[in-house]
Amino acid sequence: WAHNMAGVFPLVCVSQPYAWGKVGENSVVAQLKAANEGSAIENKPYAELWMGTHPSGPSQAHVGGNIRPLSSLISSAPDTHLGASTSSSFAQDLPFLFKVLSVRTALSIQAHPDIALAKTLFQKFPDVYKDPNHKPEIAIAVTQFEALCKFRHSSEISKHLHDYPEFALLVGKGAVDQFLTKTSNGSVDDKDALRSLYEAFMRASPDAISKNLEALLTRLRAQPSDASSKLDQLLLRLSDQYPGDVGVFSPLVLNVMYMNPGDSLFLGPNEPHAYLSGDCIECMATSDNVVRAGLTPKFKDVDTLLAMLTYSQEVPQVLKGRETGEETDTPDATVLVYRPPVPEFQVDSLTVRKQYTPKTTTGPSILLVFEGQGTLHQDGVPDLALEKGSTFFISAGTNLRFTSPSGDLVMF
Repeated sequence: WAHNMAGVFPLVCVSQPYAWGKVGENSVVAQLKAANEGSAIENKPYAELWMGTHPSGPSQAHVGGNIRPLSSLISSAPDTHLGASTSSSFAQDLPFLFKVLSVRTALSIQAHPDIALAKTLFQKFPDVYKDPNHKPEIAIAVTQFEALCKFRHSSEISKHLHDYPEFALLVGKGAVDQFLTKTSNGSVDDKDALRSLYEAFMRASPDAISKNLEALLTRLRAQPSDASSKLDQLLLRLSDQYPGDVGVFSPLVLNVMYMNPGDSLFLGPNEPHAYLSGDCIECMATSDNVVRAGLTPKFKDVDTLLAMLTYSQEVPQVLKGRETGEETDTPDATVLVYRPPVPEFQVDSLTVRKQYTPKTTTGPSILLVFEGQGTLHQDGVPDLALEKGSTFFISAGTNLRFTSPSGDLVMF
C-alpha cells in the first residue's frame, strides 16, 4: 500500500521493563508481546506495553513490505490517517497513548497535571516533566485489580486517625485537632482541613516516618491473623514493597478500590492515585507527565503535588462500559463502550463470538487482540489473521468486519 492510503497497519510495540512490573510468564504484557513477535519470554519485569507514538516508547508499523515509525506513517498523510478534525485539533499526531499494565508491586502515589500546569512544569523542569500535555487516563481491569484513588470522606479519615494511632502521631497533634474541629469530628468534608492534614502527613520528618511506621508494623504483625483487616494486610504488603516510605500510610487517606475484570476508573487531572496490583488496559492523552509523592525510589515532587491536588473527597465511580447506552449485546458479539469526559479517546471492549461490524470511525484507532483468534475483513484488501497479541493501527474512516468461527475473540 502507498503510505497515503488509509487502511489497517500491523504494529510492533515497545514493552517497558519498570521494576514494579510482573515478571516473566506471570505478566499479561509479556504474554501479549511474545505472542505478537513469536519471541521468548525472559525472566525480567514486563510492566507496560505501549501502543502509540509517544517518543519514550514509539510503535513501528508494517507498511507494504517495510517497517517504519507509526509517527512517520501518520505525519506522511495526517488528514488521511487521523481524519481532518483529529488532525487539526491535535497537531497532526495521535491524540492518545494505549497501554497494557501488569502490576506486581505498587506504582508511586501520583497525580497528573492539567494542561496549564503541564506547560509550566515542562518549561521549568524539562528533565523531569518531558512534555507539555495533560494526562487524563482510563484504566480497565482485565484481572482482579487494586488501586488507590481520590481522597476518602472525612468520616473515614477521622476513624483511621483513631484506629491507627501511629498515623495520628505522624501527622501531629496540632494538625489532627485542627482537622477534627473543622470537620466536626469527620461529619463534614472540608477541603482546607484535608489539605492541612495531608500537608502535615507528606511533610513529616524522616525520623517521625520511620518511628511511627515501625510502631505500626510491630502492632499489626503482632495481632492474630483473624483480627487483621484487609486494610491492615495492605499496609503490611506496601511496607514490604517500599520499606520506610511515607506512602505506606496512604490507604488511610485515599480510597482503596477493588476492581473486577471489566470495571474501569477514570483518573482526571490533579487527583491522587496509585495502582497496587493486577493487570489493566489503560488509555490516556499522549503524555508521560507524572508528579510523584510516595511509594517510589524516584524523585518526589511533594511541593508541586500538594499545590496541584483538588482535595475533593469522594469514592470514585466505577464504570462498566454500559453507561453510554451504546453497548451491543447480541448472540454474535458484546461490545462495551468506555467514554471518559475528555475528547482525546474512548475505549471499546469487543468480544466477538461469531461476527461483528463496527461503526466506521471519524478518527484513528488502535486495535489489540487480547485473546482468541479470528479474521479482520476489509473491502478489496486481503484478510488479516487476528490472534492473541496482534496489534494494529487503523486509519480514520476504514470499514472493517470481524469474524470468529472458533468462539470468543476478545479485543480492545
